[in-house]
Amino acid sequence: KCIGEREIDSLIVQRGDVLKVLPGSKVPTDGVVVWGSSHVNESMVTGEAEPVLKTLNSSVIGGTINLHGVLHIKATKVGSSTVLNQIISLVETAQMSKAPIQKFADF
Repeated sequence: KCIGEREIDSLIVQRGDVLKVLPGSKVPTDGVVVWGSSHVNESMVTGEAEPVLKTLNSSVIGGTINLHGVLHIKATKVGSSTVLNQIISLVETAQMSKAPIQKFADF
């Protein structure tokens, strides 16, 4: 069901929603490009300095930056299932656990 275009809070995005991502904006959630093309800065996730061209059916990662063109993306993952949230969770888990050598040193 198409309800037109409106600005919404990224917290209420649901899987399957089609979102318009303007140049200079953050990609709000993981998704797939359904219309448009643009270069996206994924350096915060991949470490790669070169922007990546995104076209029809390309995957996009939430939190990355759309640089030039307008993209319409279909949300595939939202909330805690996004790539960025999974990375954060892994880092938090790693910070809470000790390496085997640390356990030995604590004796």
